[in-house]
Amino acid sequence: MPAVNRSTTFVHRVTGFRINLHTTDVTREDHGVPDACRACGKTAKEMSAQKPPQKLMCCTRCKSNGNTRILYCSKACQVVDYKDGRPPNQPPHKRSCGRNHLEPSDNPPVDPSLLPVIRVLDSEHIKLYTDTPTTALQAQLEFLTNNCSAHYGFRRPKNGKYVAHQIQGMGGELFLQMRAEAMERREPASIALMEKLLAMSIFPTNLYTAGQYVSQLETEYEVDLEECHRALERSARHESLFRAWVDWAGPRIRDDAPALGVHFMMPWYYLPAGKFLHPVKYHPLGGGL
Repeated sequence: MPAVNRSTTFVHRVTGFRINLHTTDVTREDHGVPDACRACGKTAKEMSAQKPPQKLMCCTRCKSNGNTRILYCSKACQVVDYKDGRPPNQPPHKRSCGRNHLEPSDNPPVDPSLLPVIRVLDSEHIKLYTDTPTTALQAQLEFLTNNCSAHYGFRRPKNGKYVAHQIQGMGGELFLQMRAEAMERREPASIALMEKLLAMSIFPTNLYTAGQYVSQLETEYEVDLEECHRALERSARHESLFRAWVDWAGPRIRDDAPALGVHFMMPWYYLPAGKFLHPVKYHPLGGGL
C-alpha cells in the first residue's frame, strides 16, 4: 500500500476525526542511531536475527497524532513502558502518548490493552463470541493481525482486497473498545456504535461507498444493523460513551487540507435527528420506503 501522506490523510471538518485511507509499515533510513525497543533496548538488528525474524513496531497513537516514532519489540514491553516507564530516567509513556496535537491535561487516559502497537493483534488471546466465526469475520481478523495500525478493514467488492481505515484520538480508542466487545460478545449496541463511528469518519472514494460497511458488518457478525441501532438507543452506557467523545471532539475540529476541496457530510441514511435508516432496506432508488 502507498505511504500515508497529505493526499491520503484528511481531517473530518464536522467530527474532528483524522482519516487515513492507507497505512504502511514504518521505515526509516539509518542515520547512525539504531532503532531499539523503548522498554528493553533490544535493537532492530537483534530482532531481525531471531528465528523467525521479527520487527520492531511503532506506537500507532504517537505516530498518527504527530509522526513520533516510539518503538517496542513486544506487547509486554509496550504495556510495561506505558504503565511504569524505565526508572529513574524514563517516565511512563502514558504521560506523553499521543500528545503532539493535544495539551497534556486534555489527553484522556488510555487502557494500554487497547493500543494497537505490534503487528500481531494478539489473535491467540481474543475470545470470539463463537467457535465458528463467519468467513468474513475470520478474514477481518486476519487483516487486522497483519495491519497493526488499522482499526477496520474495508473489503473491496471488485477484488476482495481490504483497505485499512484508522480513526484518530479518543474516537479511535472508543472504536477499539467497541470492536473488542463486538468480537468477544457480539454486543449489538457496540456493533451499532462501530458503524456510527465509521459513518462519521468516512471519506467517500471509489474504494468504498457510503453504506458498504453496513452490509460488511452485518455479514461479519450475522446481525441486522437496524436491530443493533435500536439496542444502541436503549443503552445508557453506549450513549454516554458517544456523548463523551462528541464533547472531546468539539474543540478539536479542524481541516488540514482545505485546498483539496474535501467536503464531509453524514450519509443519506442518517436522518436529521441522527436516527439510522438501513441503506439496503430503504434505498431511495429501490427499497422499502
